[in-house]
Amino acid sequence: MEGTGIMRKNTTYSEKFDVTLSEELQMRPAAMLVETASRFNSEITVSCKSNIANAKSVISLLLLEATLGTKLTVITTGSDAQEAMAAIANLFMAGC
Repeated sequence: MEGTGIMRKNTTYSEKFDVTLSEELQMRPAAMLVETASRFNSEITVSCKSNIANAKSVISLLLLEATLGTKLTVITTGSDAQEAMAAIANLFMAGC
């Protein structure tokens, strides 16, 4: 019988991170976030104030205009949401 693999239920995780860059979220860190987020099947969004960005789009992230000290909320939803959130948390801990 084909397709007997175990399906993981979609889950959602949400975490807040501080922008620790001296200037707004710029191209290089945004590109690193996009590269990381794109490895996962989950839907990943980043919100800043009332704006919401697709974490798999550099342009979308840059339009957030997140500056030093801004709180970002990252939400991951999908079968690999936990793994995606862990990878993104590692980026922020590394100073992305």
